[in-house]
Parts: sequence; structure tokens; C-alpha cells
Amino acid sequence: MSEYLQPGKFVDSDHPAVIAYAKQHATGNSERERAVSLYYAIRDGVRYNPFQNFTHDDAYRGSVCLERGEGWCVPKAALLTDGQVKRYDELRGYGAGGAQYPHRKH
Repeated sequence: MSEYLQPGKFVDSDHPAVIAYAKQHATGNSERERAVSLYYAIRDGVRYNPFQNFTHDDAYRGSVCLERGEGWCVPKAALLTDGQVKRYDELRGYGAGGAQYPHRKH
């Protein structure tokens, strides 16, 4: 399972802005509540804009969507995935920082 939780080309869950966003918006007493609150934060807080240059890789990254404050369905979904992976890491006790991620290859 851990190999699927590693950051990749489009799922950049180790990006500092994504980590901060997930910590701020994934709130609640249960995993479900945290997932739903993060979903609503992305849905309502990141403007939907389908007019992107799809030839650039940045059009698909959640961190870029977050930095721009807008994106279309794919980068918004990537941002939700990024945030959920980050929350999973925290719950597993991996904290922040590369040395604390035993399931990730450096």
C-alpha cells in the first residue's frame, strides 16, 4: 500500500502549500468528517476554471491549482488526493519531513 502513497508527477502531497492546506482544512472528529471538510474547502475555496492550457503538466497538479486559487476538476481532485495522502501520513505517525517517511523512497 505504501508505494501508492508516494508523491508523483501530479500528486505532489509533499508540497509545502498542500501540507499546510490539508492541516488547516481537514478538520473533524473522525476520518469521514476530516475528508468531507477538506472536500468542501476545495470545492468552495478553489474557484472552478475549465479554461486551462492542457498541454502543460502544471494544469494537472493540485499544488498549482492551490497556488493559483483556481483549477478544473482534475487538479482539484489531485489536490483532494494530496490532502488525503497527507492526512494518512499524519495519522500513521509519519509527520513532516523526508526522513520521517519510511514508506517513501528518497
